[in-house]
Amino acid sequence: MIIDPNKSTTYYLQAFDKLDTSGEHTFNNAAAYLGCLWMLYRKMYLYAILALVFQMIMTVILGIVGKKLTFFGDAETGQYIGHVISIIVSIKLFGNYGNSLYYRDIKSRIAKGYHVAYDYQATALPLAILFSVMRASTAAMPILLIPIISLVAWFFHYKDSALLTQQPNYDIIIRPDLVQQYLNRGSTSSSYMQSTNYCVYFLSGVAAIFTAIKLFDNPSPAKIIVTVLNMILTVIV
Repeated sequence: MIIDPNKSTTYYLQAFDKLDTSGEHTFNNAAAYLGCLWMLYRKMYLYAILALVFQMIMTVILGIVGKKLTFFGDAETGQYIGHVISIIVSIKLFGNYGNSLYYRDIKSRIAKGYHVAYDYQATALPLAILFSVMRASTAAMPILLIPIISLVAWFFHYKDSALLTQQPNYDIIIRPDLVQQYLNRGSTSSSYMQSTNYCVYFLSGVAAIFTAIKLFDNPSPAKIIVTVLNMILTVIV
């Protein structure tokens, strides 16, 4: 996750300018490696829930396929490999198209007047932290994430919408200065962001521990390799 708010704003303005002028997609590391957490932090609630559902469905399907393929040595190793492939696919998709989705969301919010709403924060840091805590604590039952995060995201959305003081203007021209004004709403200090990031990464590591526990159940060389790779990806994703 980008720590310095000023660098963050500059990065997104440049990325959005490329989308407007040439349609070029700039790879977003935060979107790639933090996925749903990044979307929730950027208040892309609907996209985050859809991405979470997509990840779960893809993980289940690839896990089942991997389990059926016998050349992996055993069913569980194939299932692990299917899970790793789903993570790699998510990194590629979210990294390539994260900025495009974020730009679309910002345009919608500017049209609704969020860029001038009093006491509006452009980020939802508490929700991102909550997602990390839940992802770690519900590693065995990730399906629990969907209804709970959806409910909390709805609360954040309702809370934000109450700050609006003007009627939506969907004919507004989205200029760079308006985008910058939105991005700078409620910028968080870099030291606070850095300490929060460490907390988020720690909680993600806890989720990796749940994966490592399975390693002690009839370990095999292939299973050890896949488990270690899965742990690394869990920590960074």
